Amino acid sequence: MVHKVKITLRGAKPPVWRRLEVPSDFTLSRLHECVQQAFGWAGCDLWVFATPGGEFGDPDPELGHRGASARSLREVCCRSARHTGARRDRMEPAPRRRSPGYHP
Repeated sequence: MVHKVKITLRGAKPPVWRRLEVPSDFTLSRLHECVQQAFGWAGCDLWVFATPGGEFGDPDPELGHRGASARSLREVCCRSARHTGARRDRMEPAPRRRSPGYHP
């Protein structure tokens, strides 16, 4: 199975986005690598995927982040893509609470 994923940079004007097709068995770590490549980013920022099942990124018990390499996209994907996302924090401490999403 393949997931079609659209990543939109919040607040960017004009809108900046990428559409990816990735295998459902990709780990969240692998998906993060694909996002980094799609945007041409160096991968030196903090990131986390916030899902209904928890937050996944570099393991951090203090922040409640579980390891992204232990979960596949299939395991954390929900029916509505609006509930799965990510955040990218540039050189600032990660907040304790995050809205659902990918947070690179």
